[in-house]
Amino acid sequence: MLFGRRSADLGPRNGGRALARRARELAAEGKERRALVRASTACELLSDDWPVLDAFATATAFEDCAAAFTAFGRHTMAFRCLSAAVEVLRRLCVDEPGNGAAHVRFGVLGYAAYTSAVAGGRDPAALVDVLESTVRALGTALELGHVEPDTLIEVAKALADRYEEAGRVDEAAAVRRSAEDLAESH
Repeated sequence: MLFGRRSADLGPRNGGRALARRARELAAEGKERRALVRASTACELLSDDWPVLDAFATATAFEDCAAAFTAFGRHTMAFRCLSAAVEVLRRLCVDEPGNGAAHVRFGVLGYAAYTSAVAGGRDPAALVDVLESTVRALGTALELGHVEPDTLIEVAKALADRYEEAGRVDEAAAVRRSAEDLAESH
């Protein structure tokens, strides 16, 4: 049985979102055990809720869970939640390529997932694919006029750094050049 269930919270969709919101609130209050239990349960419920009817609400719920885990230094779990949110939004971007808000949210959460994974001790060079998809999403959002260039430039520079660390010097130079051109044009 789930904690704090009310009739309005029944079902994986509403129950997961309600638990995620409550987990974030409990984390803000410093109630670690209760927050982590609710965040874990919410992640399970939300992960079982396919297909997603409201991608933004589901992504927000995963983000709430990630915030609860991050508050107590559980960066690996936060990365897992943020990765799930990114996947929900990736699917929305594929289904609705002109949805600039989805691309922005995808990019922002993708970068949050990257920073969470690095904080959790993962090798930044192993996360190149996360940054590549984040840059693509933010690039599309920029083309659609939904994001500031500074956001894309910051993520592109992080991607260039990871390329250099992996010995992919030509790709790193190309990404840096693109970021510099974007900075000059805006």
